[in-house]
Amino acid sequence: MWNALRSIVILKRLDIERFTTSRKIRNLFPDLSQDTLYSKINALASFGFIEILKKGGEFGGDDRREYKLTVEGKELRDKLIQYNIEVLSPEIEKILKAKIRKIEKPLIQDKEEKIIDFIMEFSEECKGMVNNETLKGQQAVLRKLLENSL
Repeated sequence: MWNALRSIVILKRLDIERFTTSRKIRNLFPDLSQDTLYSKINALASFGFIEILKKGGEFGGDDRREYKLTVEGKELRDKLIQYNIEVLSPEIEKILKAKIRKIEKPLIQDKEEKIIDFIMEFSEECKGMVNNETLKGQQAVLRKLLENSL
């Protein structure tokens, strides 16, 4: 089944400056038959959004096609991208706010557990850089700093 999203994918993949081979377009839609894909590409071309370059092959039936965006196709692509950004922005904001709320609610509520967790993480990062005695000293200093700041 064809949908508008596939048209957007085609328009997004094409360039206004240079041609793209039909193979690259076909690879985007391995689930579609070539006839379906080419009929949709031809429809986009009939509206003036895509320019088709036909190259004759060496043998019969070996014609190759390449595609690029027209100025109108680029304008349509830019409008569709902007439209999707405007439509999706509120949804993206909701997702981000939900994630921020999860981050704001720490998994470890107890101050002592937070300190121990941080010191353990610090120790894992530093254990190969300093000897054990130096690490113990750094942990003690870090504990004092964290107790005063949390």
